[in-house]
Amino acid sequence: MGIQDGATHCHLATATADADTDGSPTSSSSLVTHTLTLLRSDGLSLRVQAAKEIRRLTKTSQRYRRYFSAAVGPLVDMLSCQSAEANEAALAALLNLAVKDEINKIKIIEAGALKPIIGFLQSENLALQEHAAAALITLSASSVNKRVISASGAIPLLVEILGHGSSQAKYDAVMALYNLSTYPDNLGQILQTEPIPQLVDLLKSCKRSSKTAEKCTALIESLVGFEEGRMALTSEDGGILAVVEVLEGGSPQSREHAVGALLTMCESDRSSYREPILREGVIPGLLELTVQGTPKSQSKAQMLLRLLRDTPYPRSELQPDTIENIVSNIISQIDGEDQVGKAKQMLAEMVQVSMEQSLRHLQKRALKNGVESGGIAEEEEDIARLESGVAATSRHIKAFCVSSAVVTTAQKVVAELIGTYFVIFAGCGSVAVNKLYGGTVTFPGICVTWGLIVMVMVYTVGHVSGAHFNPAVTLTFAIFRRFPWKEVPLYIIAELMGSILASCTLALMFDVTKEAYFGTLPVGSNGQSLAIEIVISFLLMFVISGSSTDNRAVGELGGLAVGMTIMLNVFVAGPISGASMNPARSMGPAIVKHEYRGLWVYIVGPILGMVGGGFVYNLIRFTNKPISELARNGSFLRTKSKDGST
Repeated sequence: MGIQDGATHCHLATATADADTDGSPTSSSSLVTHTLTLLRSDGLSLRVQAAKEIRRLTKTSQRYRRYFSAAVGPLVDMLSCQSAEANEAALAALLNLAVKDEINKIKIIEAGALKPIIGFLQSENLALQEHAAAALITLSASSVNKRVISASGAIPLLVEILGHGSSQAKYDAVMALYNLSTYPDNLGQILQTEPIPQLVDLLKSCKRSSKTAEKCTALIESLVGFEEGRMALTSEDGGILAVVEVLEGGSPQSREHAVGALLTMCESDRSSYREPILREGVIPGLLELTVQGTPKSQSKAQMLLRLLRDTPYPRSELQPDTIENIVSNIISQIDGEDQVGKAKQMLAEMVQVSMEQSLRHLQKRALKNGVESGGIAEEEEDIARLESGVAATSRHIKAFCVSSAVVTTAQKVVAELIGTYFVIFAGCGSVAVNKLYGGTVTFPGICVTWGLIVMVMVYTVGHVSGAHFNPAVTLTFAIFRRFPWKEVPLYIIAELMGSILASCTLALMFDVTKEAYFGTLPVGSNGQSLAIEIVISFLLMFVISGSSTDNRAVGELGGLAVGMTIMLNVFVAGPISGASMNPARSMGPAIVKHEYRGLWVYIVGPILGMVGGGFVYNLIRFTNKPISELARNGSFLRTKSKDGST
């Protein structure tokens, strides 16, 4: 900076300080005049300094935005300079000038700012790219500018930024695209750039309650109004799931856009989109929206629930079209224990909240009309009827739901550890006692002990943790979308710890010799034991799937069926492989007693058998679908689970 530039800079600083302290129109006018003079000067550094001063003064002051309207032309000229600093300073100043000022927005476009801004969108300078995207947010808020901006070729560049820009640039790009999408003719242009994959990726990476998620979902809602948009969202890996997750955990506006997008899809072609939407576990979120969403969300959620219902009966034969009847029908068709339980719990809470709201409403009406004795009597009668209805509904829901209580992950893990501990303690304990005390338990007694302890613990903690007690069961449930992947490591650790602790307890209680080892060892070859472990594990998982995960089965008998199957398997395979069926059952004793011979058999065999049993049962779970679709529903071709794991 030269001597003259330095003196001018000091003069500007002094004028700024005077205007800030004085605040009078004269001081402000003097500052504006001086700043505009510098902006039109030949020295680039002075122009940059003036642009930065305009940015500062117009940041929060609508008055200065009006005063500096004349600066638009010189600032736009600065956008053509070969200086990144000058470009950034001019862009930032123009951005602040356009905020909440429709006249300046239009003036900036008319002055020719659009061409250099579009160029900055392609710049390798990330700061310039971010400033350009931010400027387009503000400029595109003007209805007059929307068509001009889209005609300039900005839309493809903004979509490209969604895929490859910085986090800030992506946020600004999606905001600008949303503004442009509100002009109907622009939706077709946006759709031609195939933005759905980028929007879904951005939706997955941002917080569900963020403004970014809201605008992404709003854009998706607009785009699925076209068949190309619906097909793109359905074919995108995790596309519908991303929308469902916003429906569950987004801001009120985001949830409204999410349910609107799904409703649009279902209304356009129910037969094509009903299954993909249901498969992502949308029911719990819809139930909550029917009570706690915005008025629009509540209405859309109820409409979507009606469309998701699939009933073989004619309309005239249906019961009254209440939410409970609709949801009950849908729940009976959902494939997934976790989804069913959550949906039932949400239904119970929804009905309770709805009843309480109605009760409060009637009580307010009663108080308001209290001057009329007849009105009071009538309202009291209504309240009494409603209160009895709440009680009746509560009783109905208790019978209808597995549980309305929320169980934390920590509680589930503790229950799984305790359950596994007692299964291993009793089962392996019977083996140890039988070997140490001359066969007093007997082989049939060991078989019965294993079956009984599993049955007892299923009925004891099954409603808390699901009563896996077996890493192979946990993995199989996760593979078939019946258990969240994020809880798999915790469950497996709990199961292994339960087995190790139980084995330590037995080792401390008894003098376990090598001959009295209570773990599992192949009697014959490893191949023979592997084969029989696969077969008996297949049978066990097939029974678990049929008796405990199929909502058509008598669920209360699931524990008995599983216990009896284990007893039979031990009878058949016990003398050959030890009938493990459970990696934790074999690993606990092996770790405590340092006996690792053939251990891999009891890890690989049960896992292969369990996955096979679950897969085969899934083929007969739905009888109205082709084999190819059943296999796909079986989750082997699914790469994105509900919790976001791959």
